[in-house]
Amino acid sequence: MNSILIVGIIFVFSQLVGKIFSQLKIPRILGYLTTGIILGPYVLGVLTDVILNENLSMVKTTALALIAFMVGDSLDLHKLKKLRKDIPLVTIFQSIAAFFSVFIGLFIFIKFSHLTNVSTIINSQEKILVFALLLGAINIATAPAAILAIISEYKSSGVLTSLLLGIVALDDAITIIAFSFVSLISLNLLSPAGNHTISLLTPFYHILTSIVIGSIFGFLLKSLDRFFLEKKYILGLSFGMILMAAGLSKLTDSSLILTLMTFGFYSSNFNPENQTLVNSIENIEEPIWGSFFVLAGAHLDFSTLAMTGVLALVMSIFRLVGKHLGSYLALSLSKQSQVIRKSLGLALMPQAGVAIALAFESSKLLNHSNLAKLLISTVMAATILNEIISPFLVKFALSRAGDISRKI
Repeated sequence: MNSILIVGIIFVFSQLVGKIFSQLKIPRILGYLTTGIILGPYVLGVLTDVILNENLSMVKTTALALIAFMVGDSLDLHKLKKLRKDIPLVTIFQSIAAFFSVFIGLFIFIKFSHLTNVSTIINSQEKILVFALLLGAINIATAPAAILAIISEYKSSGVLTSLLLGIVALDDAITIIAFSFVSLISLNLLSPAGNHTISLLTPFYHILTSIVIGSIFGFLLKSLDRFFLEKKYILGLSFGMILMAAGLSKLTDSSLILTLMTFGFYSSNFNPENQTLVNSIENIEEPIWGSFFVLAGAHLDFSTLAMTGVLALVMSIFRLVGKHLGSYLALSLSKQSQVIRKSLGLALMPQAGVAIALAFESSKLLNHSNLAKLLISTVMAATILNEIISPFLVKFALSRAGDISRKI
């Protein structure tokens, strides 16, 4: 089956199933994921491993780039002005709490649970430390796509929505920094005699190059908009530049998500023609959500759940505890209302693209060993759990905070 036909199938069936789920008052994201599972290797086999990993890799990258751009574009400085103290504080607190909660929780659980399948792979103190450290850093990440899709679907707006958009935009930067430093520690734990000092520069390189590339493309788009005043040209211009920014971020080994978030943020706050640009992109918004989550659903490997399900469940629980406690403490210090304090941690549960990408980075770090395979399988199993549960948690949190209209 050729790639063009498959892309058409993804677009059509994602929208059909998504619409059915929406009519049943279930978030469309689950409809998209269900479509991916059905079309994936373990049911109908339309989306095989080869097609997913080779033929459709550009579709995944394009979808993630557009989603990241739209998250950045949602960060309006005027709306966030009153919350400027809350966002950095909450982001730092919940990131630190999530890291240590997952790291300490997994370390203790693996060391004393003696799970047969796990203990044969993680058979030393150093490996337990490395496994827990890497997953601690990976679990800082919050998936912006799931959150933005729920906000868009239910037209959510308010204090919690603004906090969420600000936090997920900063989360990726903190995750990259934490993961880079944890990678350095892991390398030294696995090979104490090695010299990995140069890796200390990695996180700063990722952040700096991503911000610079995103800002440059934001400035270029702002400059070119003056010559493309007709609406019919705006979509092609903006879409093309989004693809160029994504391509350059991969070429320079920068963070694609952070690059496109910066691009969107610049456009939102410094481009007077931004609203026209956003209106044009919104015309293709829903198919992009659909394709992204269909492909995510197709990647879910249910054959790994038997071995990694327990680890994934334990990790997800510790992640929820960390996210909730960290955000609750930060919001208490900033004197936010009780309902916001109780709701934010739940809304930060979505986990997908960034976590999976860092899991594959861990695989390279661990030389594609059995430990690497176990780590990837654990992250994928946790992603399955999160992608099924988190849409309901996000919707519940936003509804409880009063950000979603009762009429919807």
